[in-house]
Amino acid sequence: MPRLLRGAAAAASSPLRSAARMAASHTARQLDQDLRSWRKGQTALLSRQARCAPAMGPSAACCAAATRLASSASSQASAAARSANTGPGDAGSTSTAATAATANFNTEHSWPQSKGAQADPAMSDIHHLFPSDASANSERSNLPFGVVVTPSWTSADPDGDGDVSKRGLDANNKMVFEPRNAKKGDIARALFYFYVRYKSRPTPGFTLENFTAEEATLIQWAANDPPDAFERQRNALAFRAQGNRNPFIDRPEFVAAIGDFPNN
Repeated sequence: MPRLLRGAAAAASSPLRSAARMAASHTARQLDQDLRSWRKGQTALLSRQARCAPAMGPSAACCAAATRLASSASSQASAAARSANTGPGDAGSTSTAATAATANFNTEHSWPQSKGAQADPAMSDIHHLFPSDASANSERSNLPFGVVVTPSWTSADPDGDGDVSKRGLDANNKMVFEPRNAKKGDIARALFYFYVRYKSRPTPGFTLENFTAEEATLIQWAANDPPDAFERQRNALAFRAQGNRNPFIDRPEFVAAIGDFPNN
């Protein structure tokens, strides 16, 4: 594994604490102090990265930095993320798993539980969890993401803008799931985060089966749909909840700099 990825994996594997301990130990002042410490550490890290990049090569250097940033501070997966109201974007009246179910919402694990997100900390890591229409989540199941050319299912279009999710066959006749255009970059960066966070110290059942099939498409999606204000705010709120950040939101150029994520 390139040094950049090794560094990213090492940083992403700090011990995780429960949401209860997080809430008990972090006052608003402490959270602010943590944020200042993280910023200071990030500045120092990027300075070191710049100095060592020529020796490592750009791909290795960016991958190492990405993994370090993915688990800077104390990485903590919140058990609260298991409820359907995972961060910003929930329906206004949806504040519990029960009310989410009534509204046909549940939690989408962008890296499927059956592919390595079935146990904590991965299962409840907010960075790869999204509130989802329950029907769409069911249709996706554990399929890899991809570009559908022959759809067998298409989601509803309540906004009437044609931006829908699809399940069906791709150009290679493989069954894939294609999310809405507005969320393609978000999902790509969530999966790149999961890769650098857990590849070096995998959770039970971890496999790159989907990622290997998705990687080229995800790189394209990340380039076509860069982080917006909503995604950056979500990243900041996830940091306040569990103490680490998605480096591909903070530094989207890391995706192109890495270029090829090793699949072994």
